Amino acid sequence: MTKRTLYPIVFALLLLLGGWGSKASGQSSRATYAVRYTLPKGVSDLRCVTTLPSKGKVVVTSGRKLPAGVQLTFTATVEAGYEIDHWTVNGELAQHEPEAYGGAKMMEMEMPEEDIDVVIVMKQPETPTEECTVRLTPSTPDGGMLSAYYLERNPYTGEEDATYIDDGDRVPKNTQLKATAVPNSGSGTRMVPQ
Repeated sequence: MTKRTLYPIVFALLLLLGGWGSKASGQSSRATYAVRYTLPKGVSDLRCVTTLPSKGKVVVTSGRKLPAGVQLTFTATVEAGYEIDHWTVNGELAQHEPEAYGGAKMMEMEMPEEDIDVVIVMKQPETPTEECTVRLTPSTPDGGMLSAYYLERNPYTGEEDATYIDDGDRVPKNTQLKATAVPNSGSGTRMVPQ
């Protein structure tokens, strides 16, 4: 056989066997990559959907492999009292669109040519503190002066710092107060444990 005859035959075989084009350059048109995600505390449901040409709209379970280039849509249902701070993909901050969904409950992205780990980072929920209102009102008509404070340990220095309170201030429940009462007549001071 001559080169003129051999080259078209080799070319045709390469095309038929898929050895030319994307596979010849080291890429496979059938390569798939894993999508992994988990539910953080405060998220009751996390769904990922995509559209595949052969199957239409598909729910993507964590660990499923998909081809690069498909569009992924993640939707999180956030429990009351929790809020999403941000999303990450493989440790990198992810753009979440549209931001109008409040707390970025939705994130869309294109599947890259690598496995991905999608993580939702939640804002720390504010824990409500039970508080009491302190009333510093003299019990006698002639008045007098009442003052109160409590001690808090500074976590950095280990020292106790006094926090003085005024009438109507709110303090955490079960806080031990130190009070001082001074009558108008000026005849003495005493400590009253609270």
